Amino acid sequence: TINVKNLNKTFAAMIALTDVDALATWDVSKVENFSYTFDACKLMTSISGLKDWDVSSATTMEGMFYNLNILVDTSAIVDWNVNSSINFSKMFMNAYRANLNEFSKLPGTWSNGTYIPD
Repeated sequence: TINVKNLNKTFAAMIALTDVDALATWDVSKVENFSYTFDACKLMTSISGLKDWDVSSATTMEGMFYNLNILVDTSAIVDWNVNSSINFSKMFMNAYRANLNEFSKLPGTWSNGTYIPD
């Protein structure tokens, strides 16, 4: 993954996917587009495997975790450097149970699954 720039819909609709621990060591430092990467992974219960991802090149995270109906904890990604991102639209849309924490490196608030930087 070292040269990948687009992860758009990579794991979309992988219903049986419950966690992303196997992706913990992926080098995503050049990825710019994370849109809908995990969309409709309806059994996803944990995103803790993404804790150390370097997403500093990302410009869009639109719908990245869209429709994760049973995901509860999003704290693993609060320390992501999302300063280059300009599109957080629907990032956690329909993740009804998720406790959406603010990003520590980019203050803002959540509104209907979309992050709005201050």
